[in-house]
Amino acid sequence: MKEDILTSAFRTFKARFIGAESSDEFRDSLQEAFCRLWSRKETITDRKQAERMLAVAARNIRIDMHRRMSAHPEIDIEDIREPAASDTSEENADVYENIDALIRQNLTERDREILLRRDRDGWEFEEIADYYSISEANARVITARCRKKIRELYINRHTK
Repeated sequence: MKEDILTSAFRTFKARFIGAESSDEFRDSLQEAFCRLWSRKETITDRKQAERMLAVAARNIRIDMHRRMSAHPEIDIEDIREPAASDTSEENADVYENIDALIRQNLTERDREILLRRDRDGWEFEEIADYYSISEANARVITARCRKKIRELYINRHTK
């Protein structure tokens, strides 16, 4: 059976560029690009077009990966440290006090209650949704937005 144009272009593209840039990220983005283009393989008329489409799709996927990583950086478990002996409970209390003040000053009463019920009291999103007569998805969004707002305010106040 004859190999289709997209698969042939993928093999060529992979062989040409994997040696130059052999990162897992590059391989993943190229593989993802191939998968995304597979459903459109019948519309691809020549090999050069297939290679261009693969290159553009792989580039866009890598850009998206970098955006996601910068928006939600992953923390390696090895980087998490136990509190050092020099970390005093007074320093921790100051941090919590600052965060608590930001929550009190910058969130509406309902949003503050939702955030505290979720983070401090351990309520499930389903419980919060039932209590406030909102959807579970809305409870998740409110919680995420509150966390983001408080995080940004805290960072802005303590990095200037």
